[in-house]
Amino acid sequence: MESLTNKRMLVLVLPDTAKIKLFNFYEVFISLLKEYIQDKIIIIGSKNQIFRLTEGIASDRESQKNNSETPDTYYFQDNNVYWFIREKEVPNIRIRDYAPILFRDQSLKFRYNPSYFHTGKEKTTEILDRIGNELPYLCASLLSGVTLDKSYSPIVLCHSDLILDGGNCVFNEKGDAVISTRFFEENPTWGIKEAQGYLSLFGLNKIHFIEPKPSGHTGHVDGIVRFVDSRSVIVSALPDTYVQDGKSISRMKYEEDAEYLNQVAEYMSKYYNVTRLTNIIPRNEEREKISSSFGNYTNFLIFGDCLFVPQYGNELQDKLACETLAKAYQSLDPSIVKVDCAELASYGGGLNCITWEFYEGRILNERSCNTHAAGLKKH
Repeated sequence: MESLTNKRMLVLVLPDTAKIKLFNFYEVFISLLKEYIQDKIIIIGSKNQIFRLTEGIASDRESQKNNSETPDTYYFQDNNVYWFIREKEVPNIRIRDYAPILFRDQSLKFRYNPSYFHTGKEKTTEILDRIGNELPYLCASLLSGVTLDKSYSPIVLCHSDLILDGGNCVFNEKGDAVISTRFFEENPTWGIKEAQGYLSLFGLNKIHFIEPKPSGHTGHVDGIVRFVDSRSVIVSALPDTYVQDGKSISRMKYEEDAEYLNQVAEYMSKYYNVTRLTNIIPRNEEREKISSSFGNYTNFLIFGDCLFVPQYGNELQDKLACETLAKAYQSLDPSIVKVDCAELASYGGGLNCITWEFYEGRILNERSCNTHAAGLKKH
């Protein structure tokens, strides 16, 4: 069973304050995190964003300089919450996508330049890529109590020119992973064997490449399949009966999505025990060119001894999702925390997308990074 007790920090970034309903969601979500999580929580935003959430406390506390390479950033602490204030807002709340991926005891930063996002957004992707590079140093500074920068740090973050979003890679402690074949569209010179050989350098021993969801823009897998442990996975499902409520996707898309999810479950059942998690029929909506993820429960967050489960105002389906996840993770006996995600889902993604965990010890020292240098340079 995957150990959750070694997670030390949960990190998230704040949305544009002009998105009032989304900002209100974050206010409620952060309150839940503060109530249920004892580990450190890092919240990143501009002074205006943080001022709104802390009722002015940001202007009253003595600020502390953080990373010498990011002089525009400082923070203050409020119990176990660290509020990191940047000069400018972070232009994407889906922090998991551009943060490093922490494979077992390896830290690897892929290049953030997704095909669904980069058109006309080249400058934005560069900013997000840089922020992703800074995150481990920021977290390690807090854990050690010493200001760290890249010139003197216990962290050696390995980099790859490959394009891979964090939302398109789920994995377990054994080194099994699921990645969608969108990976090969964004890295067209790579084949399956070559990718498997390269990623095995970082502890991924068995990689399952699956087709992306037909109606999905991002090609991500974290709303489709999640690992429970080395032997078990959760795979999304749709209700057996199609119901059109005026907002639902068409019957044709419903049947296409349902068949796709059934195929994923059938494939995964060859290797793992599969639990089906029934979602609500998706809505035919999108914002910022990303499809709504309304009704998706699989994009949950598990951290510490808590399981944060998306809720959508459908009493029967919400309850069923909580029960299904509680049973799947029963050996961990997690506290089930319900989170109203209707507004968040309207922007696409879910709780896993907007959070990133930093693990103490999941950093590379100089020797172990050099061990992988040949593989890094080869490609």
